[in-house]
Amino acid sequence: MEGNDKIELELEATVYNINKGRNPSLEERSVSLSGYAELIALARENEKARMEKDAAVRDAVKRCIKEGVLGGFLKKHGSEVENMLLTEWNWDDALAVSKQEGWEEGWEQGIEKSIEKGREKTREEDRKLVFSLIEKARSVDELKKMLEDKMKQQ
Repeated sequence: MEGNDKIELELEATVYNINKGRNPSLEERSVSLSGYAELIALARENEKARMEKDAAVRDAVKRCIKEGVLGGFLKKHGSEVENMLLTEWNWDDALAVSKQEGWEEGWEQGIEKSIEKGREKTREEDRKLVFSLIEKARSVDELKKMLEDKMKQQ
């Protein structure tokens, strides 16, 4: 297969509602999914009781740990779970970040190209200067002195 060959796939995915009580057979088969559903249900209950979202999530994690829901996982990774649940995905923010990253990358590439063009221009200007001095000089010593004088001017 060539490096540029593309493969098209058509996938079909089954989506399950894992909210508490919505898919009891799945909850019975997976302790992890059941625990996650419980955690989310507790956080939602806390929010309905007028808790701020961060407090609601922290309380839900603490209650799950206390009640043995999700076992040692929450003891070990509770703060990561809290951060994940408190971080909301925002498409507009993601696009803005992507746009900014693209702009910065383009800016860096533009600077690199400008520097290279400047070097090429300088090399061409230096070449022209040297040839014009060679045409004017009557001796190697005079050429050497003229080059030294030009270098001092720069």
